[in-house]
Amino acid sequence: MLKTKLRTVNLFLYLKSYFKIYVMTRIYQIIFLIIVFSGINQNAACQTRYGEELADSILLALNSRNNFLYVGIDNKIRINYLKLEESGEYILKVNNGIILSDSADYLSIPKRPGKARFLLFKKENSDIELIGYKYFPVKNIPEPLLSIDTIRVMEKDIINKSILLNSDSINIYITSDIQDAENWFKVIKFTLGYEYGGYYVEHTNITNRISYETKQIINTLGPAKEIIIKPTVKGEGNLIKELPIYRLTLY
Repeated sequence: MLKTKLRTVNLFLYLKSYFKIYVMTRIYQIIFLIIVFSGINQNAACQTRYGEELADSILLALNSRNNFLYVGIDNKIRINYLKLEESGEYILKVNNGIILSDSADYLSIPKRPGKARFLLFKKENSDIELIGYKYFPVKNIPEPLLSIDTIRVMEKDIINKSILLNSDSINIYITSDIQDAENWFKVIKFTLGYEYGGYYVEHTNITNRISYETKQIINTLGPAKEIIIKPTVKGEGNLIKELPIYRLTLY
């Protein structure tokens, strides 16, 4: 009799546990389906709210070779009107930073990296019709690198002494993606410094050329010697400024 009761209790506990697992599984399945359909609905709502996504050929970032935008600079945006179905007056708005009308193009100045959503509207009389939207990736401008001929080095780097001995000049490299970024800064002089006999010695070049005297000094320095290069550059509007120093360890 006792064994029968125990089997009955065990069977009841088993069925209770099975039922609990079954119910929880069904709940998880329902939650999963809700999330999936919610995402679909949100995407549909986004398309409804912002219109259709515009093709890459309709909105172009002229400053970037890869259609990126950069924080803190004037990014020129062009509307390719030939790709639109109708001619007329169009308005462009953005959710990251500000946008200004500049003749036939627009200037976008993002505030933060991430993405920028552009909304394109068509204006006809007093009516404004939403045409669609497009997202642009937004990046910070990379830190400037020292370019020794074609070799680029960071603020702290290790380089072979022969690179300096066989190079003609130093320049500043920003990025190959931004049009004309190579013209932002022009090195007008640079100072090469190092420690010798407990003293700090500096040698200045009044151009960006690596002079014969500078190469002679570099040639006398032993391996694992640290040198400091301080470039002075001229920027837009003839602005003269010193960039961060570059500490290079020779080998």
